[in-house]
Amino acid sequence: MKRIFGLCNLLEYVLGNIICPDPMHDPVGAKNWDFNDSYVAMLICENISASQKVYVCRGCSPRHQALKVLS
Repeated sequence: MKRIFGLCNLLEYVLGNIICPDPMHDPVGAKNWDFNDSYVAMLICENISASQKVYVCRGCSPRHQALKVLS
């Protein structure tokens, strides 16, 4: 999974190093962060087994928390 996230320039985001900007101060940044969060969720769900999806689809947000559940 780390290779996929690295290829998509999402690794630092997935590791939790990029925090969601305050939508009141940076609405464009917050919208981009939400897009990336959804993109990471899609990448995770498309690349894990059905039994693992139970842990990811519980609403873990941000998605880097979902990866901690899978580890």
